[in-house]
Amino acid sequence: MKIELPALPYELNALEPSISAKTLEFHHGKHHQAYVTNLNSLIPGTKFENASLETMIKEADGPIFNNAAQVWNHTFYFASLKQANTSEPAKQVAEAIKSSFGSQKEFKDTFIKANSSVITSVNI
Repeated sequence: MKIELPALPYELNALEPSISAKTLEFHHGKHHQAYVTNLNSLIPGTKFENASLETMIKEADGPIFNNAAQVWNHTFYFASLKQANTSEPAKQVAEAIKSSFGSQKEFKDTFIKANSSVITSVNI
């Protein structure tokens, strides 16, 4: 079974300004594609020639496992991203935020401050 690079579920520029179209073009169109291409060159003549990606991940090792896992990881990553939602939260959530933080803005500020301290303490 030939493994195909899945299409992005959004336009290349849909995640801007957080992730640029150029970054997506490179990371999806070249980097992710390289794992797909490598995997397709490794599986002919093996027991994985007609296997699903999930079967390769469960049963393979070495380069077949590594490339299959990277194809799956990248597919999951890109499918997990979406265009920013600028709408307000549902009524019940909005009420809970207002009750706990006073406003949506105060919640966002508190969340960003708390997140920044966690990232700083990890020493990335």
